[in-house]
Amino acid sequence: LETLRVRYPGRLGLLEWIVARPVQKKSSVVPNTVPVRKAAIQFADRRTFRSGLKIERYRGDGTEFESLREFIPGDEIRSINWKSSAKHRTLLARQYRAERNHQIVFAIDTGHLMSEPIGKGVPKLDHAVTTALLMSYISLKAGDRVGLYTFDAKVGHYLPPKGGVHFHPVLTDFSGRIEYSDSETNFTLGLSSLLQKLRRRSLVVVLTDFVDTVTAELMVQNLGRLSRKHVVMFVSLRDPDLAKVALAEPDDLFVMNRSVVADSQLSNTQVSQELLSLADAGQGFDGDRGSIRYS
Repeated sequence: LETLRVRYPGRLGLLEWIVARPVQKKSSVVPNTVPVRKAAIQFADRRTFRSGLKIERYRGDGTEFESLREFIPGDEIRSINWKSSAKHRTLLARQYRAERNHQIVFAIDTGHLMSEPIGKGVPKLDHAVTTALLMSYISLKAGDRVGLYTFDAKVGHYLPPKGGVHFHPVLTDFSGRIEYSDSETNFTLGLSSLLQKLRRRSLVVVLTDFVDTVTAELMVQNLGRLSRKHVVMFVSLRDPDLAKVALAEPDDLFVMNRSVVADSQLSNTQVSQELLSLADAGQGFDGDRGSIRYS
């Protein structure tokens, strides 16, 4: 806010006065977090939300090592600790518990494709930020550490992961710095820089968009490097109106032209998703050391 201008009428109502005063203030525009908190409360009522948060160990439903116990018929063979079994001359199995204190980083693409409005005219970037804030609130309530990272043609902002529910307002204020961009996303620079910043194995949630197979190939290569050390969740936003346009009745030449273009966009997205699936099956990612989930 550079200048504040106030207009008021004179005493006789014949003239109006305009007074300008310099302000030079900045105000962050942040998302409305009320729907986020309401949705988070619904998740918090579920029993699985407390898994790993209470003092109880919830044995068997996680991957964090708890203790060794004697092997019982019916247990999974892969849970046997062969080294300890040979030492004690009896079969011993590993016992696990639900993980706590995860590290989660939300990597948000701010390129020109994310500026496209979908649904009720809300840009994809706004949907991505709201989604990240919702998942952040739930993760912080569960005792995890959450961070935020943005990228487009260059590296954007980075907020290192921290824990505690009190950190959510910091994430909200940080999201006010995220701006729209008209440049094309550089996945090589963005994801490589994120890989250098992360010192601990993390769950990386990548919120982005793509329209062609060339962009998807570059994205797949860099997601593969990231998945060797971290667990990656890939989130792509779908336009709900695109399918309606593609299936519209061709009443005239203009409507038919729109339907053909919309159908081609859906076909490109389907091909890119198939490319990602093939890469996850072993043609682009190391399945033994990393994994990718799709949403």
